[in-house]
Amino acid sequence: MKSSAASEASDDSTTPLSSSGRKNSEHSLNSFSIPKSGHTDASILGRDRHTLLIRALGTCVAALMTVLAAVGIFYVQQWNHFIGICVCFALIVAATIFFFLCWYPWQSQYYGWGSRIGAGCAILACALFIILLLAIHFFSPDVTITEFPASCHSSSNCYRIDGSSTEAVHVNTSISILYAFTNHWARSYAGSASQLLLPSDVAENIGLLHLRFISTFFGFADDFYVLLSCDASDGTTLVSVQSQSRLGVYDWGVNKERVHAFLSTLQKDVVEMPYSQCL
Repeated sequence: MKSSAASEASDDSTTPLSSSGRKNSEHSLNSFSIPKSGHTDASILGRDRHTLLIRALGTCVAALMTVLAAVGIFYVQQWNHFIGICVCFALIVAATIFFFLCWYPWQSQYYGWGSRIGAGCAILACALFIILLLAIHFFSPDVTITEFPASCHSSSNCYRIDGSSTEAVHVNTSISILYAFTNHWARSYAGSASQLLLPSDVAENIGLLHLRFISTFFGFADDFYVLLSCDASDGTTLVSVQSQSRLGVYDWGVNKERVHAFLSTLQKDVVEMPYSQCL
């Protein structure tokens, strides 16, 4: 009797436990809902397409911008435009960053759309600036001359002082000394990059210098001409100067300021001879 009672008690005690266990297992199974296979495949396929599209876009943009930067470096370095060269390298860096951000997992919590938009804006700004530089370079090419210009092509973006001007400058020194001085002044002139467009031996023989000055930021080109000739009346050296812009309608007084800066430095620094020596 005792054993049967004990067995009944044990049955009674195990029955509630097994029922609660079944309820817990049913609840745990019900808490995990398995999605339908069709919806799962569609979401994965859409995400894969989205990722491939972003990566393809990043690759194309990076490749195009790298080519644009390479073309910009090729042309801009010919004019020694420092800011333009820096922007070209900045475009390469921005395009590289954009490429890696696009190939990084699109769902990343560290490099999301904000980083890509920032890199894209940097790429757009650099690309537009380089396109502007290339347009300026294309529409204002270098032109080789063999004689001093006869006159200014425009009064609003050109300034000239020659023998017929009331401000004509005569220096009692040799042409070779003035030639060396002009080259030195052009290299040290603040705010511009200069380059001698005529071969030095040809320029010195005919007493003509043709220099190209570049504006600091946008790289607009100005031509600077200096003609050194002997004045037969007194044996001094006549200095004729002309500075003109290649593009634009108005130069904001830059050419006039450049001519006066050159002539004032020449008159202050060049030591004149006690006798006529124009040769």
